[in-house]
Amino acid sequence: DTVLRCEAPAVLKGGQGTVTCYFNRDIGETREDFVIQKYDSKGKPEGMVLNCYWLEPHGLPSCDIMPGYDFDKQVTDKVTLVIREATEDAVGTYVCQVVPAEHDLRKAKCSFTLKESTSLSTSHPKDKTSTNRPEENKKSQFQGKMEMSRGIFSVLQSDIHLCILSFRDPSERFGTIRYQD
Repeated sequence: DTVLRCEAPAVLKGGQGTVTCYFNRDIGETREDFVIQKYDSKGKPEGMVLNCYWLEPHGLPSCDIMPGYDFDKQVTDKVTLVIREATEDAVGTYVCQVVPAEHDLRKAKCSFTLKESTSLSTSHPKDKTSTNRPEENKKSQFQGKMEMSRGIFSVLQSDIHLCILSFRDPSERFGTIRYQD
């Protein structure tokens, strides 16, 4: 057996994901070629996401990599492929293998999925400032909350009595806030 296991932890949509392949030896030292293939959620092959091979007797491998992924060429008893942005397109099964793969013992597979976002429901006291237009009060109220948190927000739904915001805060957590009076 060469490939022991594959791990691809679920992440929130839009986050950064990883696929890590673990081997029973340092394949950087033995200079074995390796690939990571991707299959969609229905099992249909989508191609080689990462294809690494050794051309020089010393140094780093040469690697072909699909757009949307990164690889730092660190090859030891594990390799880690970075999924730049976790989207539905990144969801699927990833298969790590040393080349040539004469049999399935030289392969390991894992599934990458998107994590469900957690919702935060909170209620806030009404804004004490007043203008002639209630819409302006709501707008300034939400704007102030957004600036205070220094997060990245998207307004999902808004009217005079309801505003639902989707946010990503500086520590890269995702969530939603629902404000209703």
